Amino acid sequence: MLRLLPGSEAIENGVAGAILDGVCDMLVPVWFTDGSKKMLMHPDSNVAGFVLSGETAPAHLRAEVTAWRERYAAFATKG
Repeated sequence: MLRLLPGSEAIENGVAGAILDGVCDMLVPVWFTDGSKKMLMHPDSNVAGFVLSGETAPAHLRAEVTAWRERYAAFATKG
């Protein structure tokens, strides 16, 4: 999780962007918070929706959704 701290210039000077770019190339969920709300930055919401719902993803997202599901299968809840 990345958190914007008071007085930080990490967004303006590009440090936060560089970190996000590096982490978002991996199968690691990335959350960002400004202290008042938390936002999922990676994976994209359309991918995350299919990962969580278990629904079949469209062809253009299928490989990415499958990779996320395989990576985090141990954390899936069994209904």
